Amino acid sequence: EPPDSPGASGRASGGAESGCDGEEGEGEAGGGGKSEAAEAGAAPSTGDSAAVDGGELGEEGAVSAREQVLLNASDELECLFQRLGADHFSALECVCSAWRTAIRAARLLCHQSLLYPNEAHPLPRTPGGLQSPTAVAVLPGGELAVTDTGNDLLRFIDAASGATRLVVGRRRAFLSSKLPPATPHVEAELESPMGVVADVRGEHVFVADTLGHRLVKLRVSDGAELASIGAHGTGPGQMIFPQGVAVAHAPAELHGAGTAGELVYICDTENDRLAVFRASTLELAFLIGGSAAGVNDGWLKVGPTELRRPRAITAHVGPHGPRVYVAEYETHRISALGLDGSRLYTIGGKNTALGRFHSPFGLAVFDGRLVVAEGCNSDGRPSDEARRADWQRDQKRLRVLAIDEGNGVYSGSSARVVQVQILHPREPNVEPRSLSATDQYLYMADFKGNTIHVFSIFGMR
Repeated sequence: EPPDSPGASGRASGGAESGCDGEEGEGEAGGGGKSEAAEAGAAPSTGDSAAVDGGELGEEGAVSAREQVLLNASDELECLFQRLGADHFSALECVCSAWRTAIRAARLLCHQSLLYPNEAHPLPRTPGGLQSPTAVAVLPGGELAVTDTGNDLLRFIDAASGATRLVVGRRRAFLSSKLPPATPHVEAELESPMGVVADVRGEHVFVADTLGHRLVKLRVSDGAELASIGAHGTGPGQMIFPQGVAVAHAPAELHGAGTAGELVYICDTENDRLAVFRASTLELAFLIGGSAAGVNDGWLKVGPTELRRPRAITAHVGPHGPRVYVAEYETHRISALGLDGSRLYTIGGKNTALGRFHSPFGLAVFDGRLVVAEGCNSDGRPSDEARRADWQRDQKRLRVLAIDEGNGVYSGSSARVVQVQILHPREPNVEPRSLSATDQYLYMADFKGNTIHVFSIFGMR
């Protein structure tokens, strides 16, 4: 049965009540006959952080002989967990030592053999479909905030059914979107929004109102606009065509106002900089790059971090502290920054092993890996028209990168980065845009396909 069905869920969560006693080597998977995992014995689960090569996980280091038995049967192991689904991992780990062994081996296999599927699963379509969506943010309770850019709207959508709970935007935009008239609607001035992110608690979203040149803060529960900042221009607090947005928790000395708190980083794309605001009030905290480099006129002084057309951004706390990853459209690279804007290292670009990123529109950290969504530009386009269609389709992809930051001290060039997989969504008209990830699912806005695609670690959705 599919993992979302009541029967499958009941078996996975009910295993602990079905006679598995949790003793070493004694358990039976799901209460039935002994599985290969049960016969393989057990080793305690030790976590799932990976080395850059996708090798051993956890604190034990080497793979145990019992786990190697499972790894050698990779097809059967993959099939098993595709049927169960990653949703049930935490429950299965509590059943008995045999399941702990199987799950740890499956995670090893995921990092070693790349179980990320090439086939994504579009969300179910509903009346009044999306028009050129460019950004998606994951919210608590299985909901997504999606910038319906072509309709000048922001939608709150159920990730399971695709149903729209609430629409935020101008009334005339709502009426022309072909959404059912009974759909709840909140009036707001949005013009081609192209970025959205949720705060840590999922109570608010921050929207890049791209043609309005603003950052807007909305309450998730009712869509009410709580604050906004911005106007067309180059001065502090002004923006020109802002796009990607990210949220990070910052210490008091960086956040300002005497307290630690969340900061909102927005790609002020045409000004070649990031604008950073306090999430609570949308007061400008400081600028990174652009005309702000090296300036100290009341704003926090930032070093000369040069950015060229930043479009996508994501924040992540890794082993060596928080990182802000920024995709630069003109330099075809990713910059890894500290929260204060200092550049730590770069990924990709001209004359590098990874090469240039083709129109990097989306960034997310998924299962410990940095995923880059690429569109298509003219860089390297073949002159042969017969090959051009295939070339363009190949450029529209997701690159999965493993990053080894060593001891977290950089000499100025780059951390060790390994490209571990390239995903090509199967639909021919896919145009990747923004990414957003949970522990189990990766969501991608499809600008041309007018939908949201879902990737999962083990291929189930």
